[in-house]
Amino acid sequence: MYALKWFEQIKVKKKNLPDNFLKEEWAPLLQSFIRKNSIKFDNIESISILDKMLKQEVSTEEIYSISYCLGEIIKHNFGAEWDYSSEDGPYIKNIAGSEKIVLKPFVLVTKTVINSDILSLECFFTNIKSAVDSIKN
Repeated sequence: MYALKWFEQIKVKKKNLPDNFLKEEWAPLLQSFIRKNSIKFDNIESISILDKMLKQEVSTEEIYSISYCLGEIIKHNFGAEWDYSSEDGPYIKNIAGSEKIVLKPFVLVTKTVINSDILSLECFFTNIKSAVDSIKN
């Protein structure tokens, strides 16, 4: 009897997964966001646009859209592919052809939102670039 109560108290909380913004139903919202904010996936200057947005109050949909855009910028600049995990949600793998570098853009974006005074997407991008450069050398 006491054991059952103990197990109820120590239940592991299930982490909240981000919506699968890779699904087709997200396409119209993402395309609208990209157009409205003039995001260009092949131009890393778009990261500063996304960073500026994160300094303001953003909606959940905007966080997903920014996550998607960050992933696409990484994909277009280094080569990568999207995948989905039922445990982690959308993520990017095979960055610059390396199985060693896997990123979860949603996690990077939410960390930036929470710590916008000290973190930025530009900083994350610079770190990713350094990791890619070290693999190439």
